[in-house]
Amino acid sequence: MTASDFKYLFLPCHKQMYWVAMRLTANTAEAEDLVQEAFMRLWLKRNDIHDLESPLSFGIRTMRNIFLDKQRRRHIEERDCDPASIVVKENSTPDSNMIAAETMQRVLLLIEKLPEQQRRIITMKDLEGYTFEQIAQQIGLSEAGVRTSLSRARQTIRQQFKTNNEDEKI
Repeated sequence: MTASDFKYLFLPCHKQMYWVAMRLTANTAEAEDLVQEAFMRLWLKRNDIHDLESPLSFGIRTMRNIFLDKQRRRHIEERDCDPASIVVKENSTPDSNMIAAETMQRVLLLIEKLPEQQRRIITMKDLEGYTFEQIAQQIGLSEAGVRTSLSRARQTIRQQFKTNNEDEKI
């Protein structure tokens, strides 16, 4: 597909794609970025696009998929942001260092309360840096089993951490 063919097919769709992006994101800047990213993806795949009945539908579907991918990534990043991953930075203040140390201490105490297998897995993965494969070999589980146990351990810690924080606010 040539550049002029691409412009002929997709440029008239820009306005409608923007409004769909606005409905998805409710943010002007994010909507513009989403439309731009969709056009970039369409441009990169232009040679694979043949006989489109509706360029608008194809563009919106592409944009929606990009949006959903970003949402999934955000969700995964939020889920993986465990209190156990707190790192004290060199330029941090003494107060923030103390808070981070106290938080880490609380997380370690919560880890100690986990069932034996979950405690071993989360310790090996998050504190000692073992890979899923190494943990699976040492514990005698499949990698999927290790991932499941780790996920449950993190979820338990996260819930208990939130519960403890809410109890302290009262």
